[in-house]
Amino acid sequence: MRYDPILVEPATKEILRYVIVLVSAPIWVPFLRMLWRDFNASLREEGGLFGRPPTQLERERDPALREPLEPQLVSEEIVTPQMRRQTTMKASTKRTSTATSQPAKPVRRSGFRS
Repeated sequence: MRYDPILVEPATKEILRYVIVLVSAPIWVPFLRMLWRDFNASLREEGGLFGRPPTQLERERDPALREPLEPQLVSEEIVTPQMRRQTTMKASTKRTSTATSQPAKPVRRSGFRS
């Protein structure tokens, strides 16, 4: 009898599916947890997804219910090599202008030169 890799027993396929889900859990579990927390935080004034709405006394006592949510996503500017050069050049000119009592030492750089 010849073994055909496409024809696998149904029990083996099912076990293989469970193994794939368990092995990939470190990837998808944190993602689902983050989504759950974000969704519950957005519904905190109503008590979350499955919770009861907080009473007026609970709202007064809990400062988290009074304060607005801080954004979870933060936009950061992409730093290009030209921007890095500009900031290092600005920093070096500030250092030389403030240290007038000491003579400026030549900057020794390592690596390839252009």
